[in-house]
Amino acid sequence: MQNFTTTLHNDLVNNHRIYLPEGPAKFTVIDAENIGSVTAKVLIEPQNHFNKSYELTNNETLTFAEMAEKISKGIRKTIIFISPNLLQFFVTKRKKICRQC
Repeated sequence: MQNFTTTLHNDLVNNHRIYLPEGPAKFTVIDAENIGSVTAKVLIEPQNHFNKSYELTNNETLTFAEMAEKISKGIRKTIIFISPNLLQFFVTKRKKICRQC
């Protein structure tokens, strides 16, 4: 979830897009704060969690196109999803890094 406020942030704000070579793959996202809450409970009462495992995720799987649509509705601006091939993605990101040098 934090990717939207870190690595994807500049592209979202400046270009109104999510630019990732992900195609139609579906993902679940989870906030680091939720992971921290579960971790704290396990650390506070470890005896209640021996030999247990937990799948930390949400119940909704979304494509990045669907995530872009939800973000668009939330911020009332159109965010698009572009899924370049790997070479296009590499070249675009490399150019961006070189401009910052």
